[in-house]
Amino acid sequence: MPIIQPQDITATGKKFSTIIYGEPGIGKSTLALSAPNPVFCDFDRGVLRVRAEHRKPTLEMSSYDEFLEDLDTSEIKQCETVIIDTAGSMVSMMYAKYDKQLNTKDPRKVYGAIKTEFSRLTGQIRDALNKNVIYIFHSVEEEKNDKAVVRLLCEGSAKNLVWAPCDFGGYLYKRDSKRYINFTSSAVAFAKGCHGIHDEWEIPSLEPGDKNDFVTRLFEQARKNIADDDGASNAIKAQYEIVMERGMKIIATITDEATANAAKAEISELNHFSTSKKELSTLLTKKAKTFGLTFDKKLDAFVAGGGGSQ
Repeated sequence: MPIIQPQDITATGKKFSTIIYGEPGIGKSTLALSAPNPVFCDFDRGVLRVRAEHRKPTLEMSSYDEFLEDLDTSEIKQCETVIIDTAGSMVSMMYAKYDKQLNTKDPRKVYGAIKTEFSRLTGQIRDALNKNVIYIFHSVEEEKNDKAVVRLLCEGSAKNLVWAPCDFGGYLYKRDSKRYINFTSSAVAFAKGCHGIHDEWEIPSLEPGDKNDFVTRLFEQARKNIADDDGASNAIKAQYEIVMERGMKIIATITDEATANAAKAEISELNHFSTSKKELSTLLTKKAKTFGLTFDKKLDAFVAGGGGSQ
């Protein structure tokens, strides 16, 4: 596999894996369907609950193996986003598959297989097929330290395992008649943010005829954030390379004690970036040693002979 240099890494066309969860009827499916060019993989026979104008091509699932086979269909190949609704039902189908396949009485082994498969599946859809993948979960309240906390409604420990391979995930909820999705964990609900997608985002109300594109715009913002970060990083890298080139030329002028100390002074005045000061100082000392010079800390200078302290 070829190595990609940092300057060649780009967010153009990057795909994301996302979890959306919340209570039934709050609009998770409609929100997920605002992703770019989606196919709706219906594990709950729930697509009819989505307003007709927001429905997209749909595949109805009756088993996990059927879903894996459908990943090779033309519908999936032509889409940009694969929506799994609900992922809790998909995990239940996974459990049935691996419980039978492993023939074990130890549920931990089954959940271990589910964790491995969930990560593999996410990688297949996002990386191999180059699609966004959105997992929709219902939420459930649980007691923790005498407080109610919101978690994914999912088989056993799988509700904790499915977060790992996902880029970000948000809890969808309603407050004062408005809907929000939060990508930052709180005391009451777990969430996951990255690429600048954090905190609370208000979900716009959709009137008949309104464009449903919230997640599309969210993904675009994430890509922009990555590109902006790359741009800032590349600017620093360019400045670093300029300083290093200038410093190497200065070091090349060393021939004796006087030129070594002149080089030290000149390098200290450079506008350093990243690790350039440390690296050039090391190279400077190494070059000075080739002329029998050592650095005396008390004098803050290079001196001839071996009496200096470094």
